[in-house]
Amino acid sequence: MNEHVDELGEGIAKASTDAAMAYLGDPSNPNAPHYLKVGAKYLRGLDPVHRPLITKELVDYW
Repeated sequence: MNEHVDELGEGIAKASTDAAMAYLGDPSNPNAPHYLKVGAKYLRGLDPVHRPLITKELVDYW
């Protein structure tokens, strides 16, 4: 996402990165969860903890 800050704008790039990392974890973490655990979390639906990350700005943009 950082490579596209000029294209997307700093606000959208940061909000998108923050939301993705909160939900999926840090991709550079050597102990990142297995993709099947991430997929299972996705199938359970939106965790209320993550609801504040889904802003109108992000929904409208994406």
